Amino acid sequence: MKDKEMFDGFNIGLVKLKEGQPYSQAEKIVVQSVKNPTKNAEDVEKRGKAYYDNIVKTAHALFKELGHCIEKGLDPADGEVQKIIKKHHAFAEQTHSATQEVYKAMAQLYAEHPEFRKQLDPFHPELAVFMAEAMKIFADRELS
Repeated sequence: MKDKEMFDGFNIGLVKLKEGQPYSQAEKIVVQSVKNPTKNAEDVEKRGKAYYDNIVKTAHALFKELGHCIEKGLDPADGEVQKIIKKHHAFAEQTHSATQEVYKAMAQLYAEHPEFRKQLDPFHPELAVFMAEAMKIFADRELS
């Protein structure tokens, strides 16, 4: 899968809201938290390839680190995992107002939304659920 294909689902501003899904409320919360939403292809072009390449590179590095944690048998509450999640939260804060509510909603989307699962599953089949649990733990401990 190409980087562009792997990243497309993470542009929450371009994901069409799906009413009636278990994650519908979480989706609304996350969409409303976007600091500078991408509204169309022109906005994407304005930001430029380097902007998106950096986002992809950063996200993939975090996902790979978390995949290694899963392989090592670490718990989502483990200090090593939480250190990576702290980096992820800082990364999310670049584009979202990642409050406790928003970060927990994001965690729900990672675990349940098919577009997010499509992005995470290639890194590790357990990544979405593992990461969502780690994000919820982080939100409860650090964002309350």
